[in-house]
Amino acid sequence: MAPKEEAHLSLGGLNREDSYGKDIVVEFPRKVEGQDQGQRHEQEELVHLFETFRWDDLMKLIEEHPQVARCRIKMICQGENCFVTPLHLFVSCSKCPVTVLEALVTAYPAAVSTAEPRGGRYPLHMALLKDAAANQIEYLLATWKDATLHADSTGHVPLHLAVEYASDVVIQQVLSACPAAAAMKTSRDRYALHLLTASRCEWNTDEEESLIVSRITVRDIIQAHPEAVKLPDLQGRLPLHLAAGHPSPRWDVLQLLCDEHPEGLLVQDEDHKIPLQLLKRFASCHGTTTTPAEGQLPMDFSGTVASLQNHHYDNDVVSAFLRDRTATEKRKHNVFHKLFTRRTSHKKKPAEAAVAAVDLMNCYG
Repeated sequence: MAPKEEAHLSLGGLNREDSYGKDIVVEFPRKVEGQDQGQRHEQEELVHLFETFRWDDLMKLIEEHPQVARCRIKMICQGENCFVTPLHLFVSCSKCPVTVLEALVTAYPAAVSTAEPRGGRYPLHMALLKDAAANQIEYLLATWKDATLHADSTGHVPLHLAVEYASDVVIQQVLSACPAAAAMKTSRDRYALHLLTASRCEWNTDEEESLIVSRITVRDIIQAHPEAVKLPDLQGRLPLHLAAGHPSPRWDVLQLLCDEHPEGLLVQDEDHKIPLQLLKRFASCHGTTTTPAEGQLPMDFSGTVASLQNHHYDNDVVSAFLRDRTATEKRKHNVFHKLFTRRTSHKKKPAEAAVAAVDLMNCYG
């Protein structure tokens, strides 16, 4: 008996590798998981209509056979086989209209609060992993907002996934829905700010404008949980280390982090590296860019994506900026250290004199 073949499908706009290493390849076996042979045809039709983007026919199928919204479909997410509801599957395609999602939730309301068993991902997690459209995220948040507080098997709440994979607009949506999620960390002791600086704070001229994270969003993430700038991950790295450790780091993000926690410029990670040393590893500039007059960086601008496009500087200028801030912090540290040492030594003199007097008395009676 010949083995059954599995059809591998790539959805428009989803089957691409990006700079963050996101696993966005989705596979749908032709054999849809289901127990009732009488429902097999309806489930296969559901997948077929989804593959071909026939949304009107999908709506009709769901209305006529609402039980199809409860079936389990096998797909691959982040390299794992998952058995998910149709809602999980449909939010993985940014082309899917919200009306289709509404039809699925109407037929099976529990779908929005159902986690797939392998990775513990809810539909909102899946949507953010697959870079869903803003209107899809808005609908999921409105339907079951509590999903923003639920972590998957790796400790990632929706905000963590948003800052790694989603557009700037979607990050703002998720952050506004649950600012408290900025204070939640993953199993690797990384907060949303750590994940953002590790994966999205590199200047990439080939990146789509919608995927560039604005300075305003970085600022809002910091303000949602200011303590995160001072907290190291499992490698002992602060967000400042992570932001500096890119081949082409963004100076505007470095500036925000330096202003919020200047002491972090002198903090060493587990490899005994300060942020400036991590930046020097990528000192060679990737491509030619225009440096500002006299090498000066503007200290204030609107922070939008459009303004960011006009404030991209090569690594020499960014390195000079971070080197100057590090030197300033070292000078402050040295001044404080001298003052502390001077005061401490002054306070110890009377005590030392008393000890000397006791020694003389013991010696001469």
